[in-house]
Amino acid sequence: MSIKIPRIKNPVLPLFITVFVAIVIGCASRSNMTVEKQQIPPNFGSFEGTLIVQSQTKSWNRYFKKHFDAYYSGKYIFVDPTEVYSEKYADTVEYKYLLSRNLGGNTGTEMECLYIQDRITWESYKTGGTAFFGQLILSYAKALEEARKNAGNPQALSKN
Repeated sequence: MSIKIPRIKNPVLPLFITVFVAIVIGCASRSNMTVEKQQIPPNFGSFEGTLIVQSQTKSWNRYFKKHFDAYYSGKYIFVDPTEVYSEKYADTVEYKYLLSRNLGGNTGTEMECLYIQDRITWESYKTGGTAFFGQLILSYAKALEEARKNAGNPQALSKN
């Protein structure tokens, strides 16, 4: 018994379907980033210190700066990964949170998620994964700013 695999007459269709599925998955993972979904630390809204951002590639850093400068009103600083836990950033009141990224996925499809680590409790808060890191950074900048705006109203934040 042999199984006959049909030939695809239009090779553009599988490519279109793959791109469409990636976009849908990417959009679904970026929407509704909340404290309730454990993607934002519960006390982030009242944080007045400086967010440490673990420096990545030039392209990633450029997207981060563009979106966080436009949508996030808090302070942040890029720090080389080798210096994150150095004496220079040992003050966990000023530098309570570390933002970084996590890459993973199958060959040819790299998924990225962002996470914030509380440097006092060592708890981590992670976004969903997507192949579109620029959009993910933009969405997270807006979500973190929303957390800052709703610091006095936790019910408003968990409904976003």
